[in-house]
Amino acid sequence: MMSISLFELMQETKEFPSTGTRNREDFITQNTVDRGISLQQTLGTACAIEYLMGQGVPRQVTQRVLTDPKRRRSHA
Repeated sequence: MMSISLFELMQETKEFPSTGTRNREDFITQNTVDRGISLQQTLGTACAIEYLMGQGVPRQVTQRVLTDPKRRRSHA
């Protein structure tokens, strides 16, 4: 089980800069993040954090999508 708390996750404030390109990895991450958001809504934030971190989603992305829905990227 992942031993990271929401508090620890929120301490990370740096974000990866957007490259403006879309590649296969971006779509895989997008799908993973979407699943994490669904988990947060059904099973709670701790479960979503554990899933996203276990899938290799960067802490900065995990923090952004789980703690501030307004800052989630759209699927344009």
